[in-house]
Amino acid sequence: MVKSASPELKALLDMSDIGKSFAGIPALKNASLHVGAGEVHALVGQNGAGKSTLIKVLTGYVKRDKGDIMFDGAPFEARSPQDAQSKGISTIYQEINLVPYRSITENICLGREQRRFGILDWNSMHEEARALMGRFKIDIDVRKPLLSFNTATQQMVAIARSIGFKAKLVIMDEPTSSLDEREVKVLFDVINQLKASGISVIFVSHKLDELYAVCDRVTIMRDGQTVKTGTMKAISKIELVASMLGRDIAQVSKHATAFGDRKGQTGELILDAENLSAGHKVHDVSLSVKRGEIVGLAGLLGAGRTETVRMVFGADKIRSGTLKLADKPFAPQQPIDAIQAGIGFSSEDRKLEGIIPDMSVAENLTLALMPQLTKAGIVDNEQQRKIVEKFIARLGIKCSGPDQRIRELSGGNQQKVLLARWLAMNPKLLILDEPTRGIDVGAKAEIQTIVKELADQGLGVLMISSELEEVIEGSDRVFVLRDGRNAAELVGKKITEAAVMAADGANGPFPNGRDGDGAWRPSWAGGKCMSNVTTPELPAAKSLDIASLLLKNASLLALLALIVFNILFTNHFVSIQTLNVNLTQVATIVIVGVGMTLVIATGGIDLSVGSMMAIAGAIAPLIFLGTAVKIGEIHLAVAVGMIAAIVVAGAFGWFNGWLITRFRIQPIIATLVLFIAGRGIAQVSTNGNLQPFKVPQFQWIGLGRWFGVPVQVVIMILLVIAAAWVLKRSLFGRQILAIGGNENAARLSGIPVASVKRWVYCISGLCSGVAGLVVIAINSSSDANLVGLGMELDAIAAVAVGGTVLNGGRATITGTLIGALIIQLVRYTLLSNGVPDDVAKLVKALLIVVAVWLQRQGRS
Repeated sequence: MVKSASPELKALLDMSDIGKSFAGIPALKNASLHVGAGEVHALVGQNGAGKSTLIKVLTGYVKRDKGDIMFDGAPFEARSPQDAQSKGISTIYQEINLVPYRSITENICLGREQRRFGILDWNSMHEEARALMGRFKIDIDVRKPLLSFNTATQQMVAIARSIGFKAKLVIMDEPTSSLDEREVKVLFDVINQLKASGISVIFVSHKLDELYAVCDRVTIMRDGQTVKTGTMKAISKIELVASMLGRDIAQVSKHATAFGDRKGQTGELILDAENLSAGHKVHDVSLSVKRGEIVGLAGLLGAGRTETVRMVFGADKIRSGTLKLADKPFAPQQPIDAIQAGIGFSSEDRKLEGIIPDMSVAENLTLALMPQLTKAGIVDNEQQRKIVEKFIARLGIKCSGPDQRIRELSGGNQQKVLLARWLAMNPKLLILDEPTRGIDVGAKAEIQTIVKELADQGLGVLMISSELEEVIEGSDRVFVLRDGRNAAELVGKKITEAAVMAADGANGPFPNGRDGDGAWRPSWAGGKCMSNVTTPELPAAKSLDIASLLLKNASLLALLALIVFNILFTNHFVSIQTLNVNLTQVATIVIVGVGMTLVIATGGIDLSVGSMMAIAGAIAPLIFLGTAVKIGEIHLAVAVGMIAAIVVAGAFGWFNGWLITRFRIQPIIATLVLFIAGRGIAQVSTNGNLQPFKVPQFQWIGLGRWFGVPVQVVIMILLVIAAAWVLKRSLFGRQILAIGGNENAARLSGIPVASVKRWVYCISGLCSGVAGLVVIAINSSSDANLVGLGMELDAIAAVAVGGTVLNGGRATITGTLIGALIIQLVRYTLLSNGVPDDVAKLVKALLIVVAVWLQRQGRS
């Protein structure tokens, strides 16, 4: 077992022999962590080494299987992160978990608001917030909403909030990922203040120089175990890296990165950007990239690096300046233009703008390539699989298979998938924005090696990195930006740390990348090829996870249970008549639910479906009864009336989509417009009068039978089959799920987000139009006040109970059918057994709650 802290430190935290397994796979094996009072303690290891799990065990996020925890001299057990916080342990996560629309004061004091005579004491809270932010040398208006400040300031607010809880131990997970050099210095000053006041800090970071600058001791983890602990002074960087990777010190390269002594052979000019400007962040930036060249883009946070490359990729608009691609004028209006021209772009934030978490490795890897893998709009799955398997092997992506969800992969392997996404497009130019941010040293080396090999093969690379050694060793040329302008262009031997820092005006918080003797020390370990570096592979669970299987099929199992119950206990349930009654009761709900499922899959909602049913139900009789258009042949009149009504409903649906995409109005607000106005339109068009009719040619869709099956049920089944097939097999279906899973990533992958959303809302309108016609055909009359009333809630309920995730990204059309049948059968069962209809409505509400809970359980 690893020994405890140095004897001069009073023990604050002792975690010993900690074990934790997930589905039989060990994540921690006899792990230990010992932190002294007033100590800054580094916790390091590759992704998958067990760092996060150990922290989650400590903070009550997961329950340990075995081991002991002592905190401040007493046994410690946290039931939740909130419980841990109340007991003196506060955690600052890499992803900022604050309330963006509330003020800085409210965020800092959230959960511990000060009161005076039972009323919130705003003056005292504002004063406390200003004092806490003052420790970071930040003087801002703490009354302003958090979202009005940049990411770095938000990170500082998260840290200030943690300090405000008067914790004895503060855990910082990659706290500098969003900070520039100046802000890192300020953070380190605050850490030293915490240390001086007796507060301990656990510091998690992949940036080794930061560890040596601020930490006293280090615990190194590998494969779920604690493999080494000691003072930072006693462990060299080479030894630290070797311990993390489980390799001999002799195997560790002398270079700081896997780029080594790069001497690229460059060719003709690929990109030439002159005097690019956009807003107040970029002013007259010029740069160029040649074939086979890696061009580094350096500068402090806020220097305009990301904004510049986003203009090149068409993600942001160019206000002035010119672009040439392969010596031809180039003016991308959106990412798809750049992609078609041969440019790939890997964003700095892989979670926000890169991966689609709930889609598979295969779907993520081929997201930009998908249009080329389709024939007549249908995805060629065999061709897709061949490409995916090729790049999994080529880049050494560690996954259980192409169908594994990408969110289950380590950060380094996610980054490889994103690289493969663009390599599959065979680009001329690859833009990499912070390609190794947030990944461990082993994965970092693999990414750097891949980029080097790509450039050696003739690919032009434009690379942004905040790590100086990466820019210096990896670049053939470096453009340094400062305050949105060119500060310097460095070539060859002129690319040095001193030259870059002099150009961007930075004075680093520590000697970046160097030890006291001035020699480079490695931040990675590797060799000259990817195969020399290994990262731990997650073993696939071999045993069947019964709980997961049950959760995945909860809706189907619930439906089967209802059917079995009714067969056993409800009279006359097993009959064609009962089957037809239940199917006809859900037909219109499912027809509307098909469109609603597609809308929700994009992350939207459509509250206007009931009103669009009323509009369609009002228009059709006006036409086929001859009050609006005189047509002699009744069959033709009915056909024209039906088509016109459905098309109008679809047009209103398109209008919903246009409002949402053109003006960026939230879907719930945009569709609320037609929820209110749509029924008014239907009422005005009929003067508020009931429209009775007796037209068998039209009523057939509601009252007729086709081979003994109600026509409305046939329509429902055909729509379900068609929509399920489109969602699963077509390019359009993949685009829908990608947008719902991560709209930013979908847009940067070339998916026409606005167009897809408009078509989805149009389809929802078309489905509503069909449902409206079925309803009036059943009733033999049209009443604008009643047609479709409450349908939006019934459709949403069916979608939710059926298992479609309400925040988008995952959807099941057959699940919507199952959900509608469950709700109907519950109502039928209760009514058949003498339970009032009002109780049935309460049960329906409970079903929705249970469905959402099951979704959350399945997702976790």
